[in-house]
Amino acid sequence: MGPQPSPSGEPVPGLTVRALVTTQSGEGELSLNLRQVRPGLYEGMVPAREPGRYGFEVFIDPTEDLEFDPYALEYNVSYPYRYTFSAFEESLAANIARASGGTTLDEAGLAEYVEMSAASLPRLETWRLLGSTALALWLGSLVWRYARGNWAA
Repeated sequence: MGPQPSPSGEPVPGLTVRALVTTQSGEGELSLNLRQVRPGLYEGMVPAREPGRYGFEVFIDPTEDLEFDPYALEYNVSYPYRYTFSAFEESLAANIARASGGTTLDEAGLAEYVEMSAASLPRLETWRLLGSTALALWLGSLVWRYARGNWAA
């Protein structure tokens, strides 16, 4: 929620601000208090455990001497919480590799791996590829002519 100005236009610090969070099915409803980040700016966090559309309504304490229309918005969560993406951490990847019986490669090891993989790839010679393609086409034309009963062509 952005800074809320007082009647004089200055942000109002120290308000009691609440948010009501609902799921799209309407089954779950959570009320949370927002914390003040700086005068007039309040924030809160809600873990969205399942994908779907969440509704947010923001209110201030009715005992505050301030006019405030409730603020409402919807937010869509596209993927489950457990699939939250994060930046790559080399130490974490090394621990996962070690725990699963593997290893991680540094730049030198990666270059060696690429070189070794390229050397083990089968080498296709052009004439063998062209010859096998021509043979396949010739056999295909024989089958097609036989199926049509046109052997003379």
